[in-house]
Amino acid sequence: MVLAEARAVGKSVLLRQLADETGVTVVDLDDLDTRALALADPATFVSGPAPVCVDEFQHVPEILDAIKAELNRRSAPGRSGDPEYGIKGLLVRNLEHLTAAQFAKIINTLDADAAGQQIAATWIGKEKLRDG
Repeated sequence: MVLAEARAVGKSVLLRQLADETGVTVVDLDDLDTRALALADPATFVSGPAPVCVDEFQHVPEILDAIKAELNRRSAPGRSGDPEYGIKGLLVRNLEHLTAAQFAKIINTLDADAAGQQIAATWIGKEKLRDG
């Protein structure tokens, strides 16, 4: 997910708030030492535990290719037997367009394991971004 908006409107503040609420690490590429590490070896830089929020990624555009390669390496395509695959249609809908039963199905499905909880955190973040 990319959070894009005009300068100085609070993107970094929102990113840090969401990261704090979900226990996710924030990598700030405005920090010169962090940026130097990412520039030196983007692939190794993104190979740690997921998920990670990257702030100011435009300073190291190569990191996007490294993230894509890492995701391709780690991820298996969705399979019809996966619980998350079964609710993919609900996850693309906005909260106000879900019935109580559909919302409960999302929560119950995603609360089952760590991978589902990461998906839930992302979905909640998306909803918070929409609320502004």
